[in-house]
Amino acid sequence: MRRALLLLVLLTACNERASGSGPEGAATSEAKAAESWVVVPAGGSLGSKIEEQVGAAKAVKLKPVVYVGATWCGPCVAIKKTKGDSRMKEAFSGVFVIEVDMDQWKKEDFAALGMNPTAIPVFYAVDDAGKAIGKRIDGGAWGDNIPENMAPPLKRFFAGI
Repeated sequence: MRRALLLLVLLTACNERASGSGPEGAATSEAKAAESWVVVPAGGSLGSKIEEQVGAAKAVKLKPVVYVGATWCGPCVAIKKTKGDSRMKEAFSGVFVIEVDMDQWKKEDFAALGMNPTAIPVFYAVDDAGKAIGKRIDGGAWGDNIPENMAPPLKRFFAGI
């Protein structure tokens, strides 16, 4: 809960500064974008941790999505490496990404949330409790893992949730 409150305070401060003009506003906009991608640490209840982050997303009026990936996954690395690209920033605009490393959790942890990450990377649209609502997109939607291929389908997916 403390983390969610701290995140809310940080994002609020970023929003206030970003409304100004000049380089300070641009820097704080990037800080806000960085804060809208959180990594769920291993341990405890995955459901509780995701639900907490969904609450943080809703508090800052962003759409929560759960991203399941792995450190060894080439396409996952490509997404994280290129999320600063202008096309990727546009695709992720308005989205709060809750990242989960599939190797740190059991299949049952995902199943309890209505998720079955058989292909990664995968993004799940979730409800207020952090459970999958049936909409998902995985790396098979874009071919080569470059921004011009990844951004359009991701943008369409996020716009549709």
